[in-house]
Amino acid sequence: MKPHSSSWSDESLKEISKEIYPIYSAQLSEDDLREKISTLDEEERGRFLRASNALQQSSKCEKCDQNISMLLLCIAVEAMNPRSQLLFKDYLIRACLQKLEMKSSNNLKKTLNRLYNEFVKVPEREGVSHNFIRFLEDYCPSSLQDSPIIIMRLSDKPITRRPASFSESLSFIYSEFRSLYLHEGLGRLLSSEELEELHSRFGVLGGSYQWTRKSDEEYYNIHNEAVLEWFSKVVKCTLINWLTAISGPRLIT
Repeated sequence: MKPHSSSWSDESLKEISKEIYPIYSAQLSEDDLREKISTLDEEERGRFLRASNALQQSSKCEKCDQNISMLLLCIAVEAMNPRSQLLFKDYLIRACLQKLEMKSSNNLKKTLNRLYNEFVKVPEREGVSHNFIRFLEDYCPSSLQDSPIIIMRLSDKPITRRPASFSESLSFIYSEFRSLYLHEGLGRLLSSEELEELHSRFGVLGGSYQWTRKSDEEYYNIHNEAVLEWFSKVVKCTLINWLTAISGPRLIT
């Protein structure tokens, strides 16, 4: 996507809408998309266009590299969050040191819990992972919040399975698909050959990729195409709902 000036003429809005329209064509007309973009202020518009560009690039990578595609979906979500972040430790240092002085261990715990509960009620205060999850929880259609990710306990006899909740799935995607790949270059969506090897080792889990969640007993069971297809829909429809919420009721429920 080409950089655009801050003037945002009718011609530039038309050009931008045409660039990103293909990814939203099933939900919005091009005129409707352009009209909704025109209601955004400069900062909101920039965030939405960067997110849309990342979503568009993710779609192009689905066939060639699923790990890159997942990373770009996460980047699309992060692009929607303001850059300013205030971590809890910084909040304590700046504003709360006097409230913590000369307190007993027990009272200190109570005070910290109270301050944290107050802290997280204010947007943009818990860092990028918190805002990543919060944005999706706020705007994702309820019809898409049923995750294809399954949590399995191998120690149970028989083995028990349950769907991961929406928040569990988002936390997992952020840490295992976004952060591991971004910081360590480790992709979590494996090739068919790697999946075959895992299937031979963990035949009970089927042809999916799985790894330890919290202990050696509990695993995430994930099908490559299913989780990528689901999260792609989640991100796209969340962006549409955010955009629609600016100028009217949500489009997708």
